Amino acid sequence: MGSQRIYRSNSVAGIPGMAFDSSGDSITAINRDPQATQISTNVIDTATDNENYSLLFFDGSREIIVDSGGSTSETIISTLFRDAINADEVLNGTMVAELSGADLVLTARNEGVGFDVQEGQNAGKMTLTATAANGVAADVAFGRAVIGDGVAPDGERQAKLAAAAALTAQADSLLLVFDDAVGAKVGVKVYDPATGLTNTYSVEHLQTSNADDSVIALAALLNAVLPANTVLVTHPVGDTLLLTSETAGVEFQLEFGFGTARDSGAWTHTSNRGANTSINAAMLGISRVVHTKEKPSPTTPGQNLTQDAFYPANSNMNVNRVGRTWVQPETAPATLNEGVFVRLVADGALDVLGGFSSAPGTGLVRVDRASWHSFNANVAVIQLDRP
Repeated sequence: MGSQRIYRSNSVAGIPGMAFDSSGDSITAINRDPQATQISTNVIDTATDNENYSLLFFDGSREIIVDSGGSTSETIISTLFRDAINADEVLNGTMVAELSGADLVLTARNEGVGFDVQEGQNAGKMTLTATAANGVAADVAFGRAVIGDGVAPDGERQAKLAAAAALTAQADSLLLVFDDAVGAKVGVKVYDPATGLTNTYSVEHLQTSNADDSVIALAALLNAVLPANTVLVTHPVGDTLLLTSETAGVEFQLEFGFGTARDSGAWTHTSNRGANTSINAAMLGISRVVHTKEKPSPTTPGQNLTQDAFYPANSNMNVNRVGRTWVQPETAPATLNEGVFVRLVADGALDVLGGFSSAPGTGLVRVDRASWHSFNANVAVIQLDRP
C-alpha cells in the first residue's frame, strides 16, 4: 500500500510578536520608559536634646534610630540619619542619603526601583515629603510598534512603546517681512488620518496693509482648508505664523513663497522637526515574542490576549526592525494592497497603542516602510523594509 502525504492548504496562524520566517533583522533594546528616580526629603522641624528620632523603611520592617544627644540642632540630627543610612548594609544598596542644608535627602540609586519610607519615633517633630515620585517603566506587549529611546548612561540602547505621548509635536514658525501688493503663499503637506493619504494644502493672501494683518489672514485661510486632526495654525506673536502638528509623531512639510513682483518680501522659517517628531523616523521596529511567557493565538477579531505577554520594566526587548512579524491588527486586511497604520492615540475602545490597522482613522498614522505580507484569521504578518 502506497504512502499518502497530506498538505496544509494554509499556513498555521502565528501569535502576535512571532517571527513569520527567518527574514528578520532583530536588535535588543531595554525597556526603561517612563522611569523616574525617587527622591524623598526629611525635614527636622524641632530638634530636641537627648531624644530618639527614627525613620522606617520597607513597610516598617527596618528602622534607623538616631539619638539626638546634647546641644543638638536640625543639621546634626539629619547628619546622623545620613551617616546611619549610608552605613546600613541593606539601605545603601537602594538609596543614597545626602544633606541639603539642614535637610536629609534620600535618592534612589536606580530609576524605577523605589523605596518605602515613613516617619517613626518623634514623627511630630519631622516632616517627610516626596520630592520626586518613583516611576516604573510601562509594559510593552508583543507585536507592538516600538520607537527608539536613546542610549542609557551605561551605553545600552533603549526603546519604548510607540505612542503620541512618547513623541514630540512638530512645530514650525514662519516670520513674514511685508511686501505691499504681493501675494504671500504658504502650503502644508500633511497626512490626513481620515483618508490615510498625504496631500498639500496651499493658500495665498494679497498683502495690502502690514505683515501682521497678512499673517492673521493666512492663519485663517490655512485653518479653513487643513483637514481635522492634522495641523493647527496660530498667530502667537506679531508677523509670525506657528504651525503645530495636532498629533505628536505626525510630521508635515512647509512650502512658502510669494507671488509675482516680489520686492522686500521674505520668509524666515524655523522648525523643531527631527527624529522624535515623526513616527516614521522614530520607529525602531516590532516587539518580538519571547517564549518565557506563552501567548495563545486570538480566536475572535480584536480579542485582547496581551495581558500576560509583555516585556516588563528593565527587560531587554527583542525588536524586529526588518523582516516579517505576526501582529494582531484592530482592523484586519482584506487584501495585501492596503496600508499599514500604527495607533498613536486612543479612539474610544480602539486603545491598543502601538497596535496596527489596515484602515486609516483617528489616532492612526501610516507607516511608510511597512506592508502586509499575509493574513490568516485574526492575525496578520507585517513586512518591515529597511529604514
